[in-house]
Amino acid sequence: KNSGHVVTEGHGLTGGWAESLKSRLARSADLGGRARFLGSVNDVYERIYAADVLVLASRAEAFPLSVLEAMALGTCVVASDVDGIAEQVEHEQSGLLFASEDVAGLAQWLRLVADDPVRRKTLARAARSRYVTEFNRTLQLERWATVTTGILGERG
Repeated sequence: KNSGHVVTEGHGLTGGWAESLKSRLARSADLGGRARFLGSVNDVYERIYAADVLVLASRAEAFPLSVLEAMALGTCVVASDVDGIAEQVEHEQSGLLFASEDVAGLAQWLRLVADDPVRRKTLARAARSRYVTEFNRTLQLERWATVTTGILGERG
């Protein structure tokens, strides 16, 4: 039997659908009471670093910082392949992606990383490497400076 836990954090788990999700997870025979809903927390980085997997099951995301933070901390990412997430995570190389609202796809990738710690750690190391080479702060600042200079130059 898997001994994993599901921990949800953040301020977005409110409203009818969220309450329904919380209730179903809390009663799930597979989880056996191992689901916790923490709401907003102050020690986000410590929690991402301590986690085996960061899951982001969004319907829309521009370019989520939570994914970059997980990659920077060397945490495996499993996320929906919407918008900017697909630019951040290379499927099956630096993380795992599933179609938005594809619960079976999400479950498949969660089972994989739960059952194969070597694969999970390989994905996490690749995510960290991708962050360092593609998304580090210095590179991001240089990109913003280039874009900003271009925009301001056009307005001349």
